[in-house]
Amino acid sequence: MGAAAVFVTMGALAVVPGPWKVQRPFGDAFVIREVPQSADARTRVQSPTDVTVQADPTKLAAKPSTTPAFAAPQQALGKIPVQGGLLLKAKHYLEPLRPLLHALLIMMPTLAMAWLAGWRSALVLAVLLSIAIESAQIAFGYGFDRVDVADLLYDALGIAAAMIVAKICVKR
Repeated sequence: MGAAAVFVTMGALAVVPGPWKVQRPFGDAFVIREVPQSADARTRVQSPTDVTVQADPTKLAAKPSTTPAFAAPQQALGKIPVQGGLLLKAKHYLEPLRPLLHALLIMMPTLAMAWLAGWRSALVLAVLLSIAIESAQIAFGYGFDRVDVADLLYDALGIAAAMIVAKICVKR
């Protein structure tokens, strides 16, 4: 039960919603675009996340524009502070230590699960957790690239390190 609690806690912290800002829908991309339609239809919903809007050309022509034809670009007022949980802030401020932090992110819970449920169970749960973290990023629309492949490699190194430490502790 203790290992399951560690697994579920890590799932809640690192998988959904993950250490990223929730700004994308789960699954399909959110798209707003103009699509040619019949004169009667003004709004049509294709899916829960895809809304298409057709503007009425007669209303657009009748309304004079209140914005100037040319507007100068605005200067940036400053940096937006890093928002989010502890994991997101650590990821931002400790970017050079990313490989080590990613390995530790999976190593510590794997080590705890190995002590609580044995190394075989911990190995299975840790691999599932690692795959779930990367899969959630794909599901939220962040894609999968070489950085994610490197993350999986760091996860594997963290899992291996946890297994080695757990076996050493069991022998002693």
